[in-house]
Amino acid sequence: TPLSCNLELCEDRFTLRFEGDGEDLNGFACTAEPPLLEEGYGFEIIVRSVRHGRKDEIAVGFTSLPPSEWPAELPETADCLPHTFLLGYDGEMWHGANKAWVRIPWSPPRLKEDDRVGVLATFAGTLSIFINGEAAYSTQIPMKSKNVPLYGVVDLLGNVEEVSLSA
Repeated sequence: TPLSCNLELCEDRFTLRFEGDGEDLNGFACTAEPPLLEEGYGFEIIVRSVRHGRKDEIAVGFTSLPPSEWPAELPETADCLPHTFLLGYDGEMWHGANKAWVRIPWSPPRLKEDDRVGVLATFAGTLSIFINGEAAYSTQIPMKSKNVPLYGVVDLLGNVEEVSLSA
């Protein structure tokens, strides 16, 4: 699985830790396999550690670009990958189909240790985010087909510095 240069994959192979300094970026990764569910693709992370003083919190979403096709030199942030949809940041969505930032009426709360952040992309084209099991925001995205798998993406570009993939 490709990892940005400021991420460490811990021994348990489920926990990511941001190792950068100050305003460093380069803190994203994706799931090794598409997180396929009956209704679409989805995954949940558990916040393990936070820091303070950053504008953003976290961004989560999906890409249809398989990890094997990611460039050898990764960009600073996950929105620079093609075919990517991400929610979070400071109340924005990266809409990969339109290659545009979209202001959304939802922004991640100040997350704390043990908070759960889930994201679901249904085959019908609904992209939803959940905080501690509660639906927080949904929007529509173009789903090409059930035959185009989506890979989960987490970008630790803000106050969240360590997460674990929920089992």
